[in-house]
Amino acid sequence: MRAAANAVILAVLAFLAAVTMYIFLFAFTSDPEAARPARCEGLGGAECWAAMQQGWQE
Repeated sequence: MRAAANAVILAVLAFLAAVTMYIFLFAFTSDPEAARPARCEGLGGAECWAAMQQGWQE
């Protein structure tokens, strides 16, 4: 039971770390378009996400 609780706590902390990183990398930039990866040029949000996933698989 204690191991499961520790796993949940670690998952929550990892999620909070990811949200914090997102905020500092993207939300505080003066030009949000400049924060987008180059492969997202001219793409919408869903298409950009798909392009990034494709890039991660390469």
